[in-house]
Amino acid sequence: KINATKFIARLEHSWNNNGKMQHEINFIFSVKISGYTSVKSLEKHLDFKWLPLKEIQTINFSPKEMVQIVKDFVFHEK
Repeated sequence: KINATKFIARLEHSWNNNGKMQHEINFIFSVKISGYTSVKSLEKHLDFKWLPLKEIQTINFSPKEMVQIVKDFVFHEK
């Protein structure tokens, strides 16, 4: 079971996808997980993975600004 415990941030992101502008709004939450849970995307182009925070900068994470938001929360807001 996964429960959202705290709203962290909202991040708007725009990019050019083969000549077509794309726009998304990301809502970022802290969550509490009871037991191990695999998360499956409802969109084929998205992938979810659990990884140590120190590895977040080694993957193709988009939008890039979200990396700092997550790190700031983990290290300063607990």
